[in-house]
Amino acid sequence: MRRRLQLAMVVLSLTAFVGGCGGGDDKEKASPTTVATTPPTTVPGLAAVFKPIAGYQFVELPDSVLQEMEADLTSDPQFSEVIEDFQAQSVTKNGEGVGIVMVMKLDDKYAALPGVEQGIIDEFSSTAASTRKVSTAGDDVTVATDADGTTYVVWVNGSLVVMVIGQDEGALLPVATSLITSNK
Repeated sequence: MRRRLQLAMVVLSLTAFVGGCGGGDDKEKASPTTVATTPPTTVPGLAAVFKPIAGYQFVELPDSVLQEMEADLTSDPQFSEVIEDFQAQSVTKNGEGVGIVMVMKLDDKYAALPGVEQGIIDEFSSTAASTRKVSTAGDDVTVATDADGTTYVVWVNGSLVVMVIGQDEGALLPVATSLITSNK
């Protein structure tokens, strides 16, 4: 249970990043020269999750943001043992921020425990203003929306957790659908 609470805490801390990294109301456009070809601190397995999506670009997050996210994920030794790796990138469409894609690789033994997937989903449900299941690409995802309008599209597939985070569910679902389709 403690690990689930920490996962929720990490996800909630990401809300602060959404506005500054492609999911908020900022009118600043991402520079096309920042398109990531190789994520900066990625394990090869997670790099493969960020497959090209027609019409979208993945953009590297600033190192300071990635470092803060990593510090959040590794601040508790028990929790850091559960997450083997993570990667996050901003996603844009036509130079406009859509949101952030965060991918976590859980320890296989932990992910195989009964109730882990539902526990992750329950944590989103417990802190969200609204939560619902949506079927996309033949899989169910959880769409959780906070009171401030931040939306999380969450897909758990074994030890892989993919979250697409932003302000516009309609813009997030196509990204989630493409990621699910290419990572089954």
